[in-house]
Amino acid sequence: MRMAWFGLARGIFAGLLLASALLLGGCMGDESSDSTAAQPVQLSWIPPDRRENGEPLNLGLIDHYLVHIGQESGHYADAPIKAQETRTTLRGLKPGTWYVAVRTVDTEGRLSRFSTERRITIP
Repeated sequence: MRMAWFGLARGIFAGLLLASALLLGGCMGDESSDSTAAQPVQLSWIPPDRRENGEPLNLGLIDHYLVHIGQESGHYADAPIKAQETRTTLRGLKPGTWYVAVRTVDTEGRLSRFSTERRITIP
């Protein structure tokens, strides 16, 4: 089991977001030894506490997060994963290199910029 910590940059909501990717062996619920089996990835982060303009951001004003993932840096799947909490599990990732970035959406529907992109390697 490997764990990698990484920070996510500021968007509309300022403040440092921290995230971790916990790479787990095998696919949950899959007893197969096939080396091409999908790998789950656990992501978690700390929500921002300030907007870009420096104003405080009450956690109650955060509606949800969008987790973007793709196999090419800066190019993500058309449908991001919606996360209500500051953690999610990515399933179905095949071996290879994946790129992940998170965006915050407030209760008025405003999106933050993409966080700092992080690379995850699935063996």
